[in-house]
Formats: sequence, structure tokens, C-alpha cells
Amino acid sequence: ASTGEIIALASRGDPEVGYNANKIDDYYDEAGKKYYSDIYGAIDEFWFNRATLAQDPPGSCAKMITAVSLVENDKADYEYNDETGNTLEHTIVNFGGYSYGKCDLQKALNNSVNTYFANAGITLGAGRLKKTFNNFMVGETTELDFATLTSNFINQGSDYSDFLLGSNAY
Repeated sequence: ASTGEIIALASRGDPEVGYNANKIDDYYDEAGKKYYSDIYGAIDEFWFNRATLAQDPPGSCAKMITAVSLVENDKADYEYNDETGNTLEHTIVNFGGYSYGKCDLQKALNNSVNTYFANAGITLGAGRLKKTFNNFMVGETTELDFATLTSNFINQGSDYSDFLLGSNAY
């Protein structure tokens, strides 16, 4: 860490646990020859590299692909009236439950409006949206020197519920 050379990737699964990666090879008890790594190693999933191994959803990154799909499919002028801050029977909400009112693509991108993108995905339909996601290699397996990355888009055959489609779109 002192040279700027990347020697490891680290992530934290538990924000309550504090540690200093720069001290991992140092003694916390020099007399007893105990290392900080001994303490850290006892933390659940401390050595689990979330950056390369976690199967977490990509979150708002998917909104960019949905935006591209709107443009590619001549729907860049799509508007959604976000009156309540939620959609699809209260299952998809905006951060903090905030309502953004009338949204166009620019406002939706500027404010990361979940409900806009969920409804945009439903408006586009599974075929068009999936085609754009596939163009961004979503659904592909990528072999890297240090990990294998996998992703998927609605991995349920051709049965796309509005909720599942909307969830993938944001």
C-alpha cells in the first residue's frame, strides 16, 4: 500500500468491523508475536473478495444499459410520471421512497430513478431489453487471470413477469 502497487483487492461486508489493511502484516503484540492478520482472519468472510467473487446484483449500473436500449429502440423520449415513488404494487421503490413526478430520460439518469427504469424496461419489452443487455455481454461468462465473472439477465426462459423484467432494467 505504501508504494501504490496493487497487492490485493479488499472489500468490507460488515461496516461495523474496523480494520487497517496497511497494518495486516504488522504486530499488534510484538512480545507475543501476534499479527493483525490473526485478528482479521477471525472475522467472517474477511478473506472473501467481494470485488471478484460476490454474486451481488449490479444495482444502478443496469440503468445505463436500459438507457442505451431506450435510445437504440427510438424511445429516448419515453416519460414516466412517478407520483408515488413506487411501482408494480409497491415492490420497486426509489431510494428513500422519494417521488420524482414527471421524468424523462435525463431526469431519470440524473436522479437514478428506479421506478422510471423499471417501467422503461417493461415498455421496451423483454426481447429488446435483453438484446441490449447481451450486447454489453450481460449473460456471458468471462474468464480472467484471477477469477471467473458471470452475469445473467432474467434467467427464466421466456416467462418474463413485469416485476422480473422491471427489476432487471434498473
